[in-house]
Amino acid sequence: MRIVVAPDSFKESMTAPQAARAMAAGAREALPSCEVDLISVSDGGEGFARAVTEAWGASWHRVETVDALGRARTAGFGLDGGRAVVDLASSVGIEHVAADRDAMRSSTAGMGRVLAAAADAGA
Repeated sequence: MRIVVAPDSFKESMTAPQAARAMAAGAREALPSCEVDLISVSDGGEGFARAVTEAWGASWHRVETVDALGRARTAGFGLDGGRAVVDLASSVGIEHVAADRDAMRSSTAGMGRVLAAAADAGA
């Protein structure tokens, strides 16, 4: 039997790669003879850049940036040679301002900082 494990992120609990590894371990325990393929997936929101970074076998780079309301936070990007993968959600995504949503004060400047860091790193 072949099992494909392809979760997205689990909000506020674990990343897609962590979830995939946990699910694969459970499948192997229940069905020791099965083959398990791990595939990180995402809809392009939070977790997307990490999923692609893992699929590429690339390195993850943390960046000090700001959320949509200008508050300090850490985001990141994946870097593989001259290509990078980023996602808007990790820096200025709505989940970071859930209690304080204010479209008139919001900005994507934090995403710009992540893009600049990726370019400075060689992307």
